[in-house]
Amino acid sequence: FITFLFLVFNYSNYGKIFLGDAGSTFIGFLLSWILIYITSDKLNYMHQVMALWVICYPVYEFFSVLLCRIVLRKKNPLISGKDHLHFLLLNNINSHLKVTFIICALYFLIGILGLISFVLFGSLISLCIYIFLFIIYFAIYIQFVNQSLK
Repeated sequence: FITFLFLVFNYSNYGKIFLGDAGSTFIGFLLSWILIYITSDKLNYMHQVMALWVICYPVYEFFSVLLCRIVLRKKNPLISGKDHLHFLLLNNINSHLKVTFIICALYFLIGILGLISFVLFGSLISLCIYIFLFIIYFAIYIQFVNQSLK
């Protein structure tokens, strides 16, 4: 909900809000804490595999950038770069609003696929689909990196 308010405010005519490192870290911490709490044995509100589907895009993005920097480009993974998906899309599309929409739609579609796979096939098959989708995501990401960072 908080990030949705940032999107609404930043795409309006009222001005811009910069979240910054501390804000991003806090939102990541809060989301992690909530997911750990609702998947714990005490509450048992959500299955652990469903929690993975909830954070699929950040996990996919993190591991894609990490693997690309270490294995393919032989660079330090801790040094920032323009090889994140939003930068790569922005180079090709040149519209922040369209890039935001594409990433949110991708995130939503992957999440719906995760929910459907969990309900239809159970947790183990859903986890296998999660890993398989990461492999597909990484292969597409590699194509974007090779195309954009030449």
